[in-house]
Amino acid sequence: MGGTNSVGKIPTGPDAAADGCRIVGDCAGWDPAALLAVLFWTGVLCVLVFGSLSYVPSARSLLSNERETTRRERDAFEAFADRVGGLSVRAPTAVAAGPQTLVGVGDAGGGDGGLEQVRRAYRETVMSMAHYDEEYGESLETNMAAEFSEELAAVVATGPAFSPQVQQALVAGSHEAGNERDAFLRTLDAEAEEVCDAQSILSRTDRKCAEIRSRHLELSSYAELREAWEKLDELEAACERCLADRQSSIHDGYTLGFRAGDSETFHSYLYRSLDVSYPVLADGANVLESLRETRRQVTAAASSRV
Repeated sequence: MGGTNSVGKIPTGPDAAADGCRIVGDCAGWDPAALLAVLFWTGVLCVLVFGSLSYVPSARSLLSNERETTRRERDAFEAFADRVGGLSVRAPTAVAAGPQTLVGVGDAGGGDGGLEQVRRAYRETVMSMAHYDEEYGESLETNMAAEFSEELAAVVATGPAFSPQVQQALVAGSHEAGNERDAFLRTLDAEAEEVCDAQSILSRTDRKCAEIRSRHLELSSYAELREAWEKLDELEAACERCLADRQSSIHDGYTLGFRAGDSETFHSYLYRSLDVSYPVLADGANVLESLRETRRQVTAAASSRV
């Protein structure tokens, strides 16, 4: 699924009735005991391969971790803003008229003591987060350049003085970084709700499908097989609606508000540790295949009544 150019296309697969006829044709010469054994082990194989959702639970765990990480980052930037905003800054000295810059118009404590306090505050807030080294692993100047600007990062790292302009830019930039994390948290919350709802639907569908597979279909009456077929129709429709809703959400799209270019999609970023970018669609495709395999078994059992 993740390797195609189109996003999350769900194949319709071959017609179930035609598959059922092929199964019956292949099994025409088998005795009932052999047919029973084949159907039993086919059901076992389906349970082993398709009977659980392999990606969605991992996706929910990743979402939980990402939400916690994002909350920590938001709080770290707000703490940094408070630290910097609380520093004292000397009134700006007179300078010649010219373009406004961030350099050389004030100080706190003489020399670059104010900037040293800024650097210490950044290391003790943003760079002290438990996930910082693994997620970013950047120097102070590199990280600040990404979060604020290259000019501001250079001033903080090597500039001659801590000015009111620098203080204001750092506080404003920190609040902006915190607000971006808040916006991203709302996106994560929406994604988590969608994934949770999809898991509920797919799990229920898979469980009902497993219940049908667990019956002795070869011993069921034609009426019971017809009932099973109609139930599978209902389950497949519910599964396809779930996946259609999910596809619509994916096509609407998300992009990260920070630390990523527009070309990196939300799903590729969030599920980068999985081998699929669309875990709901991947598990949903497995559930659909399980439903269709069960339908083929019902078809085979019904055809044997003819």
